[in-house]
Amino acid sequence: MKHLKTLLTAGFLLFSVTQSWAIPLTVGSSPQLFQFTGGTGWIDIPSDGYQFTTTSSVKIDLTDRLLIGDRYQLYVNNTYMMTTSPIIYALDGLQTGATTFNEAWNNPFLSKGSLYLGPGTYDLDIKAVRVASGVTYGSGYIRATNNVPEPATILMLGAGILGLGLFQYRKWSRTNS
Repeated sequence: MKHLKTLLTAGFLLFSVTQSWAIPLTVGSSPQLFQFTGGTGWIDIPSDGYQFTTTSSVKIDLTDRLLIGDRYQLYVNNTYMMTTSPIIYALDGLQTGATTFNEAWNNPFLSKGSLYLGPGTYDLDIKAVRVASGVTYGSGYIRATNNVPEPATILMLGAGILGLGLFQYRKWSRTNS
């Protein structure tokens, strides 16, 4: 019976820790491609931006794709929150060939940025504030992911170890009394 309690406690702790992996948050589907035409201004596709509700903190990643030179502003609930990184003007208008989110995010010459949001309901809107030279259109990606709750995971593991220690101490004190 003693070994069964220890085994069940260890199994519970192992199961609890494995539940703390990062879970992608779907904004439509993740990551999402957005597009604009006609120069600077609000994006055209999707015309209503993005909406989502989350019960945990979320990281929003926004990046340009294909042509170097586009920059974006992100508005959250109609409030300006961030502008993507500056570009290298000597490379303005060059084709990168980045057709996936990971290729675009890892390209050091494309404009990108991240924003952290707490739990809540959000309406995200994207505005093109700069367009690559030689064109009046562009596109980029947006991705939303849940943050890994590492402090909570460590606290949970510590509480489990402390509980096992107290259990063992009570067992030891009963046998030595």
